[in-house]
Amino acid sequence: VESEARAKEVVAWRRAQELKEKGEMEQENIDEKRKEARDKYEQIRKKQLQMGFVKARFYMRGQQRKKESEAASTVPKVSFVVKGDVDGSVEAILSCLDTYTGTDVELDL
Repeated sequence: VESEARAKEVVAWRRAQELKEKGEMEQENIDEKRKEARDKYEQIRKKQLQMGFVKARFYMRGQQRKKESEAASTVPKVSFVVKGDVDGSVEAILSCLDTYTGTDVELDL
């Protein structure tokens, strides 16, 4: 090497190349692990679907849709929508509202 500056430049380049190669190898490992996890998830999901488990897209409480299955009633009905940014909090609020048993007003969630 001609000078100390050139030697430092070469060492820095080699280190950068080593880091780049290491990053590529780690990315390959990460991709393999993601693929394994995805395959495992798909196998579990396929088993669940075969057993009849289907995740509800909306909170349905395992009942038929009210508007189609119920006859008109004389009790006043209050309709409202619960919005939230976290699924668990919305489900908790809806489950609390599900326990409402008042006779004055009917809740339509």
